Amino acid sequence: MSFIEMKNIRKDFGKQTILHNVNMSMEKGEVLSIIGPSGAGKSTLLRCLIHLETIQGGSIMVDGDYLAREKDGAMVYADENQQKKILSKMGMVFQSFNLFDNMTVLENCMVGQTMVLKKGKEEARQAA
Repeated sequence: MSFIEMKNIRKDFGKQTILHNVNMSMEKGEVLSIIGPSGAGKSTLLRCLIHLETIQGGSIMVDGDYLAREKDGAMVYADENQQKKILSKMGMVFQSFNLFDNMTVLENCMVGQTMVLKKGKEEARQAA
């Protein structure tokens, strides 16, 4: 089983299908590049993976836990606590990202770890 597995992903915006039957899997520690022309759905796929967008079909599994899957013809997402557990294992750097101006680069790398993952400052500093 892959660390991340997306199967038959479908994402619609209104009547337009943006992602149709998209499949992707990754092992832990693997580096993957998603390339294609502007408007091909690369960012939309990643936004679906980290639940900034909902999907209309398929399944998303992370580290053996379902974030979303089809059940009885409907999309079912994990409950809020399970979502937090799953999503805490992932992150995304947006195309036009900005650091917090009032923090150093190190502090910017630590803030998510201390606020979201509840790590202590020293543990976050070592990881950053």
